[in-house]
Amino acid sequence: MYLNPAGNFSPSLRTSVDQTDYHAKRCDIAPGLLSGENTPCPTAFSEPTPARPRSYSSFSKALQPNAATQPRLAYDAPNFETIMSVRGPTPLCGHLLMRDSANPAFVNAISMNAPSSAPQTGDKLHININPEELPRAFLSISDILFAENSPFHEWKIADPLISGATGRIGAGAQITLYADTTAPICSKRIAAIRAFTAAIQENLEADRIRPGKMPRSDTPYTSFVSYRNDARSSRHGDGETNATEPFFVALKHPLQYK
Repeated sequence: MYLNPAGNFSPSLRTSVDQTDYHAKRCDIAPGLLSGENTPCPTAFSEPTPARPRSYSSFSKALQPNAATQPRLAYDAPNFETIMSVRGPTPLCGHLLMRDSANPAFVNAISMNAPSSAPQTGDKLHININPEELPRAFLSISDILFAENSPFHEWKIADPLISGATGRIGAGAQITLYADTTAPICSKRIAAIRAFTAAIQENLEADRIRPGKMPRSDTPYTSFVSYRNDARSSRHGDGETNATEPFFVALKHPLQYK
């Protein structure tokens, strides 16, 4: 179940919202018009709309509806083309978007609600998408990525025109969610991360997006999501080590952390 804008729970992610109104908000936003506030869209969003079944997967059924953990979807989230047009720092949908001059192959998104001194523990999740479907996959999950209550204060997405269609990023790991946590493991934060990854998984499955190739350095979490701790592992293959990381153990076995 998911939290709709009225504060009520609905059985599927978007059926509680009038579809015409929802898709009217999914449009291109010229970066020059942006401010720190959500800006009304001047034109209709014309990108093909993924179908949305009125059901939800068994993966998310296991998660109890909880206003503190369910995504408060960003119905005015931008489309893929708008994200890829970002060059300099751009405030958008409660986030600051930018490219690192040293690595322009990624567009980074940092929540404006992020704590000023967020811990850097190295815990991160990759969303692995078939490279041919990255724009459509982003449309499927952008309202989750930009959710105001997201437990991921920072994430990034690869620019396929720069990163290329081959290699590690070309085959998968196009979206990285930074899940930095503190010790000891916080059960509420783990619950929120599980809820958000469940919503991402559900949308991608419902829209029939094909998974990409998981990096060999990662440990699988779902068919789309994999995990790596880049503080204690390398890109050359430490899946077994990652599987024993406290964060990943808590993610897979949350009842151990009450």
